[in-house]
Amino acid sequence: MINKPLKLYFLLFIISLIFGMGGLVSFCLAFPWQGKSSGIRETEIRSLAVGRLNPKIAFAGTNSAIYKTEDGAKTWQEVFRVSGSLRKVNFLVFESENSKIIYAATDNGLYASTDEGKNWKNIFQGIGNLENICLNLALCENKIYLATRKGLFFSFNKGKTWQRASGTIGQLEISCVALNGNEIYLATPEGLYKSQDNAKSWEKIFALSIPQATEAAQEFDFEIDSELKVSSIRFIAASPDEPEKIYLATNRGIFFSLDSGLTWQRFISNGLIDTDIQHIFIAAKAKNIFCATKNGVFEFKQDRWVSLYQGLTANIVNFISQDNLGNVWLATDKGVFKTEEQVVMLTQNQKSPEILDNFKNEPSIQEIQNRAIEYAEVSPQKIQSWRRRAASKAWLPTVSAGLDRSATELFHWDSGLNPDALVRGRDFYDWDVSVSWNLGELIWNDDQTSIDSRSKLMVELRDDILNEVTRLYFERRRLQAENLLSPPQDKKEEIERNLRLAELTASIDALTEGYFSSELKKNK
Repeated sequence: MINKPLKLYFLLFIISLIFGMGGLVSFCLAFPWQGKSSGIRETEIRSLAVGRLNPKIAFAGTNSAIYKTEDGAKTWQEVFRVSGSLRKVNFLVFESENSKIIYAATDNGLYASTDEGKNWKNIFQGIGNLENICLNLALCENKIYLATRKGLFFSFNKGKTWQRASGTIGQLEISCVALNGNEIYLATPEGLYKSQDNAKSWEKIFALSIPQATEAAQEFDFEIDSELKVSSIRFIAASPDEPEKIYLATNRGIFFSLDSGLTWQRFISNGLIDTDIQHIFIAAKAKNIFCATKNGVFEFKQDRWVSLYQGLTANIVNFISQDNLGNVWLATDKGVFKTEEQVVMLTQNQKSPEILDNFKNEPSIQEIQNRAIEYAEVSPQKIQSWRRRAASKAWLPTVSAGLDRSATELFHWDSGLNPDALVRGRDFYDWDVSVSWNLGELIWNDDQTSIDSRSKLMVELRDDILNEVTRLYFERRRLQAENLLSPPQDKKEEIERNLRLAELTASIDALTEGYFSSELKKNK
C-alpha cells in the first residue's frame, strides 16, 4: 500500500529467521493510522501541506488558524491565526521551487510566508466577502491562479499585482484550480473549464447539468436530480507521471479522462461506502489512488476500493497528502492522522484463530445486521407486504350506497273531513347499493408505481445502514485484536483506545436500539 525503506523489511526478515527456526515467534508489518494532533486546539483540520524535501515539516489549516510541525507531526505549534469573522483555512500549498515559501487560501484572503511560517503577509484582498473567500490556488513559476467564491484571479509576479479573469470565469465560484503543463483546469458550478492560452479563453469540457441529462445518463449511468442543476466538483487531480490523465472528485463519484479532458468516464466505485468524494490524491511513482469521503479514506487496489480504517477514529476526511517517505497524511474532522509502520509479533500462543476466540461470546455480524434492519424498519419483508396488499386490492369491491327521497305529489287537497285544506304529499325513500370490481388491477395498479419508488429508496437506505454497521463492527473487532496483539505502550494510548472502543460500541447501539450492549452484558 505505502512505500517503505527496505532496511526495515530486511531487519524483520533476519529476526524472523532467527526466532522462527524455533517456531517461537513471527513478525508482520501493519500500517495503522496514528492520531497526530498534539498541540492543535481545534478539532477539524481542513487542509494540509507536507514538505517535499523535509517530510518532518508540515502545515495544517483549521477553521481559524494555521499550525506547523517540525518533527513529523509529533507536536504542532500555532504559527498564524486568521483575522476577521470568516477565517477558515481552505487550502495550503508549498511553492515547488522554494520549500520555505507557503501559501494559505483562507476565507479572509490569500496569505503567504517566505520563512517557513514564521511571518505571514496578506497578498490578496478582494472586494466584498465573496471575493475574499479564497478556496484553492495553483502555482507555476511566478504565476498564481487563485480560486475564489466570485471568480478566478491571477498574478504573474507572485502576488504583487492581480487581474480578474474576463467573462463568465470572472464571476463564477471557482471551487478548485489545477495546472497540467500549459493547461489550466477550473471547477465551477457549471462544470469543468479548460484554458490552453494562459487564461485568455475557456472551454467547458465536462458538466453534469440538466441540459445534458439524457446524454450524461447514457454515458455515465446515473440519475439526474431535477432539484440539482449541476454536479459539484470538489477537486481536480492530474496524474504526476501521466499528465494526460485527469481525475475529478465530485458529489456523484469519481470521473476521469485519459486524453486531457476530451472524453470522460466514470471511475469504478466498487467498495466505496460513499460516492460523495471530498478529495482525491494520485501518488507519484507508486501510482496509488486514494479518495477521501465522509465515511473514511479508501485506496484503489485490484479493481476495487478498499477502506483504510485501522486506527482511524474519524469519519469525515477532508484532504489527503503524502510525504517523500511514502507516509500518507489525512486532514479529518477529528484531527491529523498519519500512517506509521507497526511491528506485530505473533507467538505460538497468539495464533489468529485463538485471538478471535476471545470474542466468540459477542453477537455475530449477522445478528447485528438483522437487528439494525429491524430497528430501521427497512426489511425486505416490508416491501413484500406492500406488494401483496397492492395485489389483493383488486379482489376488494368498491361499494357505494345511496338514498333518494321523492314524493308522488308535492301538495294536494285534503280528500277527508276538510276538503278546503291544502296538505303536503307523502315522501317516498328509494335505497340503492352497488358493488363493483376492477379486475384489471389484478395485472397492474397505480400503487405499484408508488411501491417501486419507495422500495428503491428503502433498498438504498438499507444498504447504507448495513455498510455503516458492518464497518463499525469490524473496526471495533480489529481494535480489540490489536489490543491483544500489541497492548498499549502508555496510559495515554490505553485511554485513547478505550475511548474509541466505547465510541464504536455506542455507534453500533445507536443503529440497533441498544441491542449490542444488551447482548454483551448477557454474555459476560
